[in-house]
Amino acid sequence: MLDPERQEEVLRQVATAAAKRGLAIAPVGSVYFLLVGKPKTSTKDVDTVVHSSGQDVASFEALLEIAREIGGRVTPGEDRSSVQVGVIRDGVEVGVIDLLRGREGARGGFLPRSLLREAASRGRRVGSIVTYPLEYVIVLKADAAVDREDRSAGKGVAAETNRQRAEIFKADVFTLVADAMRAGSLDEPFLRDAIGH
Repeated sequence: MLDPERQEEVLRQVATAAAKRGLAIAPVGSVYFLLVGKPKTSTKDVDTVVHSSGQDVASFEALLEIAREIGGRVTPGEDRSSVQVGVIRDGVEVGVIDLLRGREGARGGFLPRSLLREAASRGRRVGSIVTYPLEYVIVLKADAAVDREDRSAGKGVAAETNRQRAEIFKADVFTLVADAMRAGSLDEPFLRDAIGH
């Protein structure tokens, strides 16, 4: 598990490796909370979308280059939409970095590139880190909850793990929406646009 200090360290490491290649990263998942000043006490993974110099997603080869520079166990996704990297501390894997690029034409599927491109175009970039608008992160988390819930339909350990992850993602969605509603900062047109993907 990665505490907030370690999450920040890993995020800097990924951002530095991306910047060397003229790329940017957009943290999603639990690490997004770190960016907005509400870090979670711990997380098992650092999820980040990798973008090219514009809003497009980076190539699969670029994700592999970043992963190899970071070191640790590298696991390329079979569908070329992601690369996982083990986070090593004192010779032990303590977490995972998911470098993401989504799927082209994944309308109705998990992590459509059209959504990631739009989120980047509307996000705020500082150095090599892009912060997506909250509304897009809400939709990404809701999408992840549905994806994990679908995977939990079977039996066994993986099914239970997926069910638990789905519940965590749902809780994140409710937290983000409630915070935004209290602050009066939920941009409904952005939310509708994100859901439209």
